[in-house]
Amino acid sequence: MTRLRLPIAVLFFSVALQGCATDLYDFVPANTRPIEFLALLQSNVGTGSAITVSQPVRGWITVQDVPELLARLDSDEPCLPVVRSESSHLPATSTVGAEAAFLLNGFIRDEYPPALYSSSPGLKSKEELVEWWKQRRLKSAE
Repeated sequence: MTRLRLPIAVLFFSVALQGCATDLYDFVPANTRPIEFLALLQSNVGTGSAITVSQPVRGWITVQDVPELLARLDSDEPCLPVVRSESSHLPATSTVGAEAAFLLNGFIRDEYPPALYSSSPGLKSKEELVEWWKQRRLKSAE
């Protein structure tokens, strides 16, 4: 299987280890789309971990990914949070909706993750993302 090496590492934080981390992996299959990554975040909830990205990636999220991510904005299902490694804040939990919004902000900025963590200041809100998509579609229809 061809693998695209992305600077993504899953770090497990154990209460017993008081914050010591174990690096699980630093790659995902080349054909993994953002919606599949979101499913991975959701399926690993409760592991006491977070996805830590050491260097943002460009061009991974495409316009074809946007509708599926928008469809998940209202989800309150719990999932793992995603943070940049330089963040001093490690959210304990996140939701599929919050991480879908984080991915959409990454598409807009052509950099994922687009900020230190999904609730960082300066990111577009869910409502702003929906409006942005409506405006983009109107412009492309002209």
